[in-house]
Amino acid sequence: MRIGPHLPARAGVGFKPAHFRDILAAAQPVVLHPLEMRAVDEQGTSYRAIAFNEVSLLRETRQAAKLRIRVDGVVRIEELMADGILVATPVGSTAYNLSAHGPIIPLGAGVLALTPISAFRPRRWRGALLPHEARVGIEALEFLVAFLQAYVFAMLTCMYLNDALHPGH
Repeated sequence: MRIGPHLPARAGVGFKPAHFRDILAAAQPVVLHPLEMRAVDEQGTSYRAIAFNEVSLLRETRQAAKLRIRVDGVVRIEELMADGILVATPVGSTAYNLSAHGPIIPLGAGVLALTPISAFRPRRWRGALLPHEARVGIEALEFLVAFLQAYVFAMLTCMYLNDALHPGH
């Protein structure tokens, strides 16, 4: 999806609408790759949503969530114990991802941030950078103990994320 031109955020003291033409002339177009989230709840009901910033999966009880993480069909983390996990685009890397100690990703970098939220095990895992076309699967291992909430606000048994521009994944 091509969005442009990208404008720097300027507001407050000293911003004059007369300078808008100069700002617009200096702007550069940016190609964005939104995420597509597909989620399945415990009854087997499917949900789908598009996200430009991030998709997060959060625990909704006092119990830590136990999650299995797959990237392109390969199990990368057998058991992640955390308050949750998120997948952020470059646009969303300075939002929730940054507050969860994830990396800031330059626009146009072509990568996604996979960032744990308060990870307990593996203790030192800080996340990963993935190609923007990667397919990420997040499976709840104990969804009856630690209820999970995703973008669609449902109790989930699994969630799949991939670049919305590549629906053939």
